[in-house]
Amino acid sequence: MNLGRTEAAAFQYVGTYRHQSRREESAAALAGCWLTEQHARLSAVRINQALRRSSLWQGSALVRLRAAEVHRRDGVFATADDALYYRRFFNPAAGSDPMPADILDVPKLLDHWVRRRPHAVRVLGRDAYQLLEE
Repeated sequence: MNLGRTEAAAFQYVGTYRHQSRREESAAALAGCWLTEQHARLSAVRINQALRRSSLWQGSALVRLRAAEVHRRDGVFATADDALYYRRFFNPAAGSDPMPADILDVPKLLDHWVRRRPHAVRVLGRDAYQLLEE
């Protein structure tokens, strides 16, 4: 699957990750390529622009999120159903960089959508479903 990445944007992270619903950390590894801003419909830039326009935003919290084409998942990244990996829950192993942002695993999200798509009209209604399909 090629989602608009560049080879120069490759990453690999190895360490431990605390899954959101658990207290203990588990071994985890992730490798892939960052999607460029032009190919990532959901990006920190776009989310933060929307936050700044909101009358409810207090001016202090900004999102750090990067969409990625993940091609290898090991440990909890492979077994957990989550497709959003929080950098604050990741502890890098010696020699591995920390995650620079929360990571959105686009291929895993696409797989979730394919599996859940048949139920989306019933759950969301036809209008919301059609917006998602655009």
